[in-house]
Amino acid sequence: MSSGKVLLQVKRALVRAVDGVDLRLYEGETLGVVGESGCGKSTTARLLMHLIEPDHGSVVFDGKTVGRDLSLREYRRQVQMVFQDSYSSLNPRLTVLDSIAFGPQVHGVSAGQAKARAEDFMQRVGLDPSR
Repeated sequence: MSSGKVLLQVKRALVRAVDGVDLRLYEGETLGVVGESGCGKSTTARLLMHLIEPDHGSVVFDGKTVGRDLSLREYRRQVQMVFQDSYSSLNPRLTVLDSIAFGPQVHGVSAGQAKARAEDFMQRVGLDPSR
């Protein structure tokens, strides 16, 4: 994934919330974004996930421009983000087992197979899948 000098200007206050972000990530890498409050971490992550559109620049994934050459649906199947408030990222109606099994199902794994794998993972880390 790469971004080409991504820029987002917040028009109301004429503030450049993110200016000139240029980064490259390679397959298998994980990115953690840290910094002081208000420095643009969340805005940068939202831009990379195309939750908001940049005023300038683009996000390129596997050689394709996201939103133009690559659909957001396909992009988001391969690139994911954990929000600051991770509790709000979880569905309170799902069990831990169902939450773990959900991801593989999105990628075409059968419900039974995904649940079996999730049970195995939970047991490996000492969690009881039946709870």
